[in-house]
Amino acid sequence: MSTDKEREVYSQDVQEILDAAADEDFLEGDLELEEEPEEDTLETAFWDSGLVWQGRHGVESFAERRRRTYGRSWGALHKAVDASKEAIEAHLRGDEVIYVYAMNDLYEAREEFTEIKGDLPPDRAREVQFQIDQEMVEVKFFTLIYDEAVWGEKPERLPRMQDLDVEPEAYLFGIIDAVSEAAKSLVEYLYSTEDSLDAIDRINLRRDFIRVAEEYLEYLEQYFKHFPPYVIPNEGDRRRNFRSNLKSKLYGLKRMIFLKKEKVTDLEDALALQQATWPTSS
Repeated sequence: MSTDKEREVYSQDVQEILDAAADEDFLEGDLELEEEPEEDTLETAFWDSGLVWQGRHGVESFAERRRRTYGRSWGALHKAVDASKEAIEAHLRGDEVIYVYAMNDLYEAREEFTEIKGDLPPDRAREVQFQIDQEMVEVKFFTLIYDEAVWGEKPERLPRMQDLDVEPEAYLFGIIDAVSEAAKSLVEYLYSTEDSLDAIDRINLRRDFIRVAEEYLEYLEQYFKHFPPYVIPNEGDRRRNFRSNLKSKLYGLKRMIFLKKEKVTDLEDALALQQATWPTSS
């Protein structure tokens, strides 16, 4: 077959390829030639046929789909973070309607991510899933910790990992975040009730929080004993030893509790000193 004839045949093949390229499903598939041209004409036919354009378009199509999937994963994560913050704020205000709406948004974010996580690289999928689940655990445990410390409402039992359908990493880190967030919220509550609570009540509130925080610390340490030293993805695609990371988090929690105790001791010392210097009635 002459070179001109070969080019004519391949031009017809190329037209069929370009017509099929309008179909999105075709672009996502593999491009195959039914018959490979002779070696001395392969390079010329390849460039003349437009297969380079088709290959480049396939890469661009893949990159665009990956970019959109990454964007949707970030969107789901940000939605989960915003929903968890809104749920906590609503609970503190006693607005149960907004709390329910916020929790629905959190569950929706989780479902939206579940739909696309199969299209992400495994490390990226695990990282985002971990953070979304951690937000959910934080909200659930924040309400329990805060209500017990401030209102004395002790839960009948704690939600388990199976109840929340989360991995152990997200479960433990979420509880730690919940204790820290409850500590901040307690300070806000004490500040807002400065005129309605006397010194004894304020000290007792701090003591109640310390008691609850230590109970959760003990709960976390029981889990910690059963974790082997292994590696999981962390934020920013860094890899760190999970057991060491958890140990560091627990140390930070212990340090926070110690500082709370130190504050209570200072307040009680100041109150005792004040009472000792009060004038006695004759």
